[in-house]
Amino acid sequence: VFWKQFYTQMPNMQQIYFAGGESLIIEEHYEILEEAIRQGIAGDLELRYNSNGVEWRDDLFDLWKHFKLVRFHYSVDSIHEMNSYIRYPSEWKRTEEVFHILDNTTDNVEVTTATTIMALNVAYIPEFVKWKVDQNFRKINKWPLGAGGINMHFAYWPPQLNLKVLPADIKQQITQQYENEFYPWIEENWQRFTGVQEAGITKEQFMNAPYGLKRFKGIINFMNAKEK
Repeated sequence: VFWKQFYTQMPNMQQIYFAGGESLIIEEHYEILEEAIRQGIAGDLELRYNSNGVEWRDDLFDLWKHFKLVRFHYSVDSIHEMNSYIRYPSEWKRTEEVFHILDNTTDNVEVTTATTIMALNVAYIPEFVKWKVDQNFRKINKWPLGAGGINMHFAYWPPQLNLKVLPADIKQQITQQYENEFYPWIEENWQRFTGVQEAGITKEQFMNAPYGLKRFKGIINFMNAKEK
């Protein structure tokens, strides 16, 4: 009954959001896409995903071509062995490969990272951002998405992953790392962030963007803020 009602309501939908549970390996996800195409409504419909992109059906990208827009939030939290540890059993070699596959999808596919800022990775976020910029991606987090860098959100729960649980001396080391090394690097390399030059963005616009330098300063401010 649910699926019958769902398919009946599809012409009234603007976006379908697959928020997790790895929809790319769930057969019903593909049936939804095929049904939208069969009904002739895919061209007016947006798809949105949160996914670690480990695997998918061979015809996924061909199905995506039919839709108005596909917003793909790629769940990656660091690089190399750090990401493999946090997102076990993912392997960095495959994660990196998927980055480049997603970067070469059709123009109706929009790709951002969905990076969770937590106690496990906050010290390595600068390395992740530098790696991402060095890849010269065509579309991943293209300005204004993530200001050409990465998209991120905080882990508040479980509490052991919250930045605020870190010892004071570790917080101080991370703060100094960001202030003495990472912020100056951003100041020097802001024009290399994806799509910034293409969009004609000025340095002032970049520095004041919600996901530019201000966002990274916000990480440190949150980590160091006292609980009320």
